Amino acid sequence: MTKINPLPLIVLLSFFVLSCSDKSDEDNPFTSGCKLLSVYFNSDSTKMYHYDESGRLVLKWDLFEQGPAFLKSHYLYQNDRLVCFYRSPDDSTFFTYDSQGRISSYEWHNDTSGIRQIRITRFIYNSINQVITETSKTSVFSGSKGILPDDSTVYTYLDQNVKTRDYYYWYDTLYTGHQHYEYFYDSGKNYFSSTGEPMIKYYQWSRNNLIGISTGGYPPVTDSIMQYNPQGYPVLIHSVQGYNITLNYYCQ
Repeated sequence: MTKINPLPLIVLLSFFVLSCSDKSDEDNPFTSGCKLLSVYFNSDSTKMYHYDESGRLVLKWDLFEQGPAFLKSHYLYQNDRLVCFYRSPDDSTFFTYDSQGRISSYEWHNDTSGIRQIRITRFIYNSINQVITETSKTSVFSGSKGILPDDSTVYTYLDQNVKTRDYYYWYDTLYTGHQHYEYFYDSGKNYFSSTGEPMIKYYQWSRNNLIGISTGGYPPVTDSIMQYNPQGYPVLIHSVQGYNITLNYYCQ
């Protein structure tokens, strides 16, 4: 793949299914840097990213190795901010921002087989704009369940990378669980940062690429970055699961 394909205008019409509104921008050249176009997991599963002419992510395909299953995610903007993305009319996520332009919360709506769920996740930042606390609450509008207690996650950082994650969750309304994770990185540029996806996952907040996770005090087994492009992004990764990951970019 040698160039970026703009999303056809018909995708914008789907926006009204979700009661959102989109504003098209003037065509602008890409700024210097790289955009991730595709990720191949041992030629079995694939992620493909598509951008508009100003470089914003507008469509992502996830194709899986088992059968013909795939997910197609649409990303929709207003006033130069991502306001929502959806995989179907029944699976949508909406974003809110604080006064500094950071994502303060997002709200996931899902309705599958008559079970409707709404999950609200909120972020607290430190003075240098790193997420240090994340809380999530799920409402289930089916059967006997209602609003569940909050889950919470606390993060620490080292050299602009997420170093630890402590996840506290509820087994039920009386008992909680706790999991501790420690993360390890390479020295290259984090390829997630080149996509423009909403920064709502811990592996997106780091400067470098996550290559290993330790849980319960066990030493990590790390991925191996086999090759980088001239801009410093990984193009070939050997996974600890035994397969290769190939990444393709559009760079200027």
